[in-house]
Amino acid sequence: MRPVEPLPMPALTGAEKTRLNAVVSRPDVQELLALLNDEAGRTMIVGGAVRNALLDRDVVDVDLATTLRPEEVMARAQSANIKSVATGLEHGTLTLVKQGHAFEVTTLRKDIETDGRRATIAYSQSFVEDAERRDFTMNALYADHTGQVFDPVSGLTDLRKGHVRFIGHAQTRIREDYLRILRFFRFFADYAQETIDPEGLAACLELKDGLSTLSRERIGHEWLKVLMARKACATITIMQEHGLLKTILPARATVERLQHVLELFPTATPMVRLFTLLWPDEQMIAHCQTDLRLSNVQTKHLSDLLKALNTAPRMANDEEPHKTSWQLWAFRHGREIAHEALALKASHHTHDKATLAEHEKLIVDLPDHSPFSGADFLALGVKAGPHLGALLQKIETLWIESGFPADPAAQKALLLGVVNQEKN
Repeated sequence: MRPVEPLPMPALTGAEKTRLNAVVSRPDVQELLALLNDEAGRTMIVGGAVRNALLDRDVVDVDLATTLRPEEVMARAQSANIKSVATGLEHGTLTLVKQGHAFEVTTLRKDIETDGRRATIAYSQSFVEDAERRDFTMNALYADHTGQVFDPVSGLTDLRKGHVRFIGHAQTRIREDYLRILRFFRFFADYAQETIDPEGLAACLELKDGLSTLSRERIGHEWLKVLMARKACATITIMQEHGLLKTILPARATVERLQHVLELFPTATPMVRLFTLLWPDEQMIAHCQTDLRLSNVQTKHLSDLLKALNTAPRMANDEEPHKTSWQLWAFRHGREIAHEALALKASHHTHDKATLAEHEKLIVDLPDHSPFSGADFLALGVKAGPHLGALLQKIETLWIESGFPADPAAQKALLLGVVNQEKN
């Protein structure tokens, strides 16, 4: 096997070895490393898989760095009947699909020229050169097929300390890609144990105008990751205090409100968190779609939350919730939106977990849809017209008040009662 250039090889603790070996020893990983390692080329696991394994976090993707050129990787994959996809060939990246898992394989690179958005690269045979072009020290850890870690930029020490630090000169790394400003805060929010790195923070503030050169898609994608990070509230507060949110969001964020909703609803989705920060009207939702390039599904999610909140019954600590009104509201907006809107409403009016739980009990077992349709009324002689909508709402209310009966006879009795009342 081709030797690796002289690189620091730090010793791991027993627990770190065990966690890393759980990834390295996977049969699909071992087969790919065997395929891509010999006297002609050297390939190792790199980045997030090594970082997360050492920290005992979920490893979703396993990326590989190799001295082999893309065409050689493709040829070897073809010889082994492994599917290869040219997902980023201009950057030296192929995706190999093995046993249902996708592996990005990237040829070692060095930057020739950068403009803050994209880089012109040249292939390299040096893991040191490859490491030095990455963003943070904890993302430049490599592991071979035996689980030996190679650490060109002292990333393991920073990883253990929870210190998110740019590789080399922070401003240089940021000028290579201004998205690294947002990544710096996202990684701080997810991985930091210490206070924020002062050199990194200063560089981000000095170069924050570079964010305006990026596509809104890239900014929006990274921002939603910040919202979902472990220390999202503390991180967003830092960003707001230093004037960084103005280049991202269409309005001022209220971090205290996000803190409260996460205390009530820690599994809140990105759209719930975004809504909580801004509490938007329809006009602001449109701005969010434009400024963050939200998908139509994400934008509809925000609009559905707004509609649910605007129609929700009154919620107060000193009143017993009216079961029918809450169930009717939840049924018409759907359980997911109702659950999220209920948490938002509770947080907005500073209700506690007990009040939220009392209301949630009313909506947990609702059916997905009504058993009634306009055709049921037409079959019983009711004439078609706009009044059918009012009749459907009426029978749905009766059905909910009756406890959502599933028995066809009970449903027919409700239907006949509404029809007879309409005819009389």
